[in-house]
Amino acid sequence: MKRANLISLALALGAGCGNPIADDQIEFWGDELPNVPASEHHRPGQPCVLCHGVYGGAAPEMVLGGTIFADQYSFTPVEGAEVVVYDAVGDVYTMTSNCIGNFFMEKEGNLPQFPLAVEVRCPTYDSAGNKLESTKIRSMNSWISRDGSCATCHSLRGTQVDSTGWIFCNDPTEIQSNPYPAVPSSCPGEPPKEAQ
Repeated sequence: MKRANLISLALALGAGCGNPIADDQIEFWGDELPNVPASEHHRPGQPCVLCHGVYGGAAPEMVLGGTIFADQYSFTPVEGAEVVVYDAVGDVYTMTSNCIGNFFMEKEGNLPQFPLAVEVRCPTYDSAGNKLESTKIRSMNSWISRDGSCATCHSLRGTQVDSTGWIFCNDPTEIQSNPYPAVPSSCPGEPPKEAQ
């Protein structure tokens, strides 16, 4: 009888367990924008793997995800940036940012082994806004140890005690000489309007 009671208690406790920290974080980001369908173009700058991970359960399940912006002062997304990931066993993975700046890697096939080193190969433009053939490389100065949501450390709040600021291509001195185009009207996403 004692054993049956213990098993019942364990099952009851297990069924009621969630992750209140993750639940609070998911709730913080709120509902979808009314004009943006849930797709690879939604929620730029937000922590992708929070919902698209094992706990969040959103499809597709992701290993990595983030957003590339033009500079540290605006939320202009960068389309066509290549995000190159080097894993702990020497494998290399490449993702490309879409029209809202989002990039991601689905959890399928050969998965990268943490820790990870990352570089972003940003497209370049002349001062008239014409795309150039050359790219500019921005490398992370640290490893990604465990969290596949880039926005966990690169938050929309900018540089803070717990954030290095969002991922961007242009240094302040390059904003005028390398202007990134606005989001095309054909893009179903919307860039963030304010820091969160």
